[in-house]
Amino acid sequence: MPKVPFPAVSARVAFLIAFVLALLLLLTRTWQLAFLAGFVAGMIAPRASRAFLLGGTAVAFAWAGYLVYLFDFTPAGQASGLLVEILGLGAGLWWLPPLLSVGLGFLVGATGGLTGHFGARLFLWTEGPETAAPPKA
Repeated sequence: MPKVPFPAVSARVAFLIAFVLALLLLLTRTWQLAFLAGFVAGMIAPRASRAFLLGGTAVAFAWAGYLVYLFDFTPAGQASGLLVEILGLGAGLWWLPPLLSVGLGFLVGATGGLTGHFGARLFLWTEGPETAAPPKA
């Protein structure tokens, strides 16, 4: 299968694609596939550092938005407080489980971003946006 040239996509477009994909996966109750949203962002990111950040932040923002929705329209705040009390940390730390959840979302998206970046460079694109200059003698 022939490789295709690298697409010229801005970081905003890659972020929006990953964010929308992560939200769609959350709304279909398949949060376990959030890795794929980061993977898609990493495939079209020009550098590995951007793939890490784009995948991680897109998934983290999507999870944070979904948690805001849950806390507004469901008794998730009470469940979070109950979980913290069961762990013995005190009722004032109700914000800890959502924060840990968003952090986990960042790590899942960032891992997907790096995997997508390096996988696409190996199997999909002919060359990256920056080609290495030959070493000077």
